[in-house]
Amino acid sequence: MLDGLNLDAFTVWLQSLGTWAIAASLVLNIVISVAGVIPSIWLTGANVIAFGPELGFAVSLLGETLGAVSALLLYRRGLSNIPAVKQQRWAWLQRLHQYGRVKRACLVLVARFIPLVPSGVVNAIAALSTMSMLDFTLMTIIGKAPSIWIEGVLGKAMYSNSTIFHIALIIVVIVLIVGWVRRKPS
Repeated sequence: MLDGLNLDAFTVWLQSLGTWAIAASLVLNIVISVAGVIPSIWLTGANVIAFGPELGFAVSLLGETLGAVSALLLYRRGLSNIPAVKQQRWAWLQRLHQYGRVKRACLVLVARFIPLVPSGVVNAIAALSTMSMLDFTLMTIIGKAPSIWIEGVLGKAMYSNSTIFHIALIIVVIVLIVGWVRRKPS
């Protein structure tokens, strides 16, 4: 069926579901978000190819938002049972609780803007905070939109095996290297 996450095979499989394709994509996005470590770029690319750029983007954004909210709810329930979390032993967790509503929301927003920050990490940290569900959802939608658009463009470029994908990949690698070099202490 998924042929080792081959984008061609997955897109064909998704399209073969007909009217159930969008529902299947949303469910897969939720599973990916709850798992926390599976990249969603292949699903975003398949959505853009299967449903077209606009609907594919909308399905991906909705799916990732539903997935993030589901993950937040599950993580909050599970993480609250860890003794170190209950007792707030970690200094960074204590600081996180001291931040105001706007600062917590901005942290999620900035983390969501960066496509390479795993969503599972953002979801888990937000789950440990006292951030409201509404703030988390809004910051997820606003923050995920640009990265989903980038993933859609890259996913479609991977599918078409175009020069654009190779150029974009080179640019991303250069930006990452430059960012890494600038962060290293002199």
